[in-house]
Amino acid sequence: MSADDLRNDAAGPDARGAWSDYWREGDTEHALPDDNPGTRALAEVWRGYAAELASRAGRARIVDLACGGGFALRHLEAASQAPSLEWELFGLDIAAPALEQLRKGAATPSQLVVGDAARPPFADGSMNVVLSQFGLEYAGQEALSGAARLLAPAGELLLLVHHADGPVAASCSANRDIVEAVLACGALEAMRHWFEQRASGRQRPLARSQAAEKLREPISAMESLLQQSPQCPARQLAGRMHADLARLYTRAGAYATADVMPWLDGMHAELVSYRQRMQGMLQAARDAADTEQLLSDWTSQGLQHCDAGVIEVEGQPLAWKLTATRPAA
Repeated sequence: MSADDLRNDAAGPDARGAWSDYWREGDTEHALPDDNPGTRALAEVWRGYAAELASRAGRARIVDLACGGGFALRHLEAASQAPSLEWELFGLDIAAPALEQLRKGAATPSQLVVGDAARPPFADGSMNVVLSQFGLEYAGQEALSGAARLLAPAGELLLLVHHADGPVAASCSANRDIVEAVLACGALEAMRHWFEQRASGRQRPLARSQAAEKLREPISAMESLLQQSPQCPARQLAGRMHADLARLYTRAGAYATADVMPWLDGMHAELVSYRQRMQGMLQAARDAADTEQLLSDWTSQGLQHCDAGVIEVEGQPLAWKLTATRPAA
């Protein structure tokens, strides 16, 4: 399977569900806290761009592709409130819960659309500005290249894309590995089996004893994993699940089997969804060869001033800053 095949898979239905799950519980403030140096660097990019755009474009149609909770779009919305500007703002994302969050917190009424960034429901040449932050790359290289078709004459692209050599990718790799280890140890399956045997009645003490014995090994594996893993969100998730499983075992009589089984299913689904997000982020991150190919694609589509800069934070690459313009008619 090629890298592009993996990336396309990362943008498929499973990933769509994983990101919808995230936005039902998470938010932009959690993902990009104000006190984080990376957040400040990103905010500086968008504030500067909004101010520069406002100085020369009184009227514009602007779309944020794969906008998520609208971190970038909110900076454009703040600038658009100047009375001299007539900006029409659009936000597109495949996860409806993300747009619901953005809709509730928006300062001005952007037009929010649920849709696939790889096939945006906008006419060719209909936008003066196409932008994205940490979103469009999930839809694959074709989506990054295809964003150019939306540009009107004199239109411009500004995309911030995950850098494959940066700390975000390294963090995603560590988180994914922890979650995969939790799934592989089989603790959830062993707990399910133990509860099933426990519920079967007092006539099968040997089966219950064997089920309890089978539970000890995966629980021990989780404990070892927690001791060896670095502090990160996935370790916190694994720690919470370990504590919950221990409570289930020691207080089994307080829980009905009919309630425990759906809870175990939900715990498994949470792990799978988290792993899918981490894998998707890793597969979406771009290296130098990817960006070189993208700039070549844009040039072949007639774009000019195609450039790939790097946003660095504390000496490490955070994101690619990809820009291009379509010539005026």
